[in-house]
Amino acid sequence: MGTRMKEISKKLSDMIIAKVMEDIDSPCQLMRRKLKDIDIDYFEDISRDTEIIDPKLNLELKDRIRGDFQRSADELLEESGLKEQVTDEIKEHLSKQKQQISPEEYTNILADVVNELRNYANQLLQTVDIEKITESELAEKYEKAKLISLKEKILRNNKRDVIEFYHALMERTWWECSVFVEKRIASFLMSLADVLAASEANGIQATDTIEYVPQCTSTDDFTLPDELTELVEKMAENVHEEWAQERIRQGWTYGKERNDTLKQHPCLVPYEELPEEEKQFDRITSIKTLQFIISQGFKITRNADR
Repeated sequence: MGTRMKEISKKLSDMIIAKVMEDIDSPCQLMRRKLKDIDIDYFEDISRDTEIIDPKLNLELKDRIRGDFQRSADELLEESGLKEQVTDEIKEHLSKQKQQISPEEYTNILADVVNELRNYANQLLQTVDIEKITESELAEKYEKAKLISLKEKILRNNKRDVIEFYHALMERTWWECSVFVEKRIASFLMSLADVLAASEANGIQATDTIEYVPQCTSTDDFTLPDELTELVEKMAENVHEEWAQERIRQGWTYGKERNDTLKQHPCLVPYEELPEEEKQFDRITSIKTLQFIISQGFKITRNADR
């Protein structure tokens, strides 16, 4: 790839990363601000300077906080609309240079952007902080904080164990949530890369898709004669058979639900076993085809020997 194309792909990669990671209202920055406030949002109202551990201060609190944090982080990413926004901006940026960028260069730029995003995502995963408090250490501190010996009751010095567990729980909770942030952002960048890779594979270019407007010949004024009713059903069945034959040739098999990755489709069954709405789709295709033939001045007749 030439220097100019490299500059374009670098500019696009930086734009995407900034929108996800660096902008003040980017999903990453919003999640990190939420992470910074974990102590205030969840721990501030819990008593820790006490002889007996607060019932709210337990191991389940960590799991609840992590669950709340993950749900809100997922909602934040889903509501951002970044995937669509980024894809549209890239296409708009490239469309402005359509006179200077060939289809091959467009594909190469997208491929380079995809690689940059995937590399950045992998780097994020490698920079996750090492845990300072393990699960087993936290459990030990919890048991110690709950246990009050006769001597401790007399000397009233169990506060230290309670406070130690309090800070250990907060630190472990923060660590688990911070790991989730980095992994979730990395996953989001990977999914963005997949969207762009699909655009590259399908040859989707904004300059092409925007300009194309389908021009169908209207056939609504042409009514099929009654004698073609039987033909419509036979054509519909044949349309399905042709479609199924091609799918099977491409490696598709039957599956209860459609799965493009596994190449499974619920409609790979004989025509008579299709749901009525699927049959109707094939009938409409047949009807429209016959109407088009008639609209072009042709007549459809059955041979006498058939």
